[in-house]
Amino acid sequence: MGRPGRRTPRVCRRLAGPVEHRFDDVPVTSSEDGAITLDEGLARFDCTIYNEVEAGDHTIVILQLHAVEHTDTSLPLVFHRSAFGSLSEPA
Repeated sequence: MGRPGRRTPRVCRRLAGPVEHRFDDVPVTSSEDGAITLDEGLARFDCTIYNEVEAGDHTIVILQLHAVEHTDTSLPLVFHRSAFGSLSEPA
């Protein structure tokens, strides 16, 4: 699982689109066990599904985190009020 950076709104729009085209033109790497990570992501999370909770017409997936890797210190991309933005640099 990868965390997109603020430079990647195009990737976020693609990942939120139709399942059959979700990874079209998105640079990804697949691990031996089938995990997919975003090549342009700020961080990578090694996790497994711990639980799934039905919530109306949604399913909330709770993950168990095994490891975290990050090499980029850019700020994350934020989606708020139907628009992409970024956090402020710390003072």
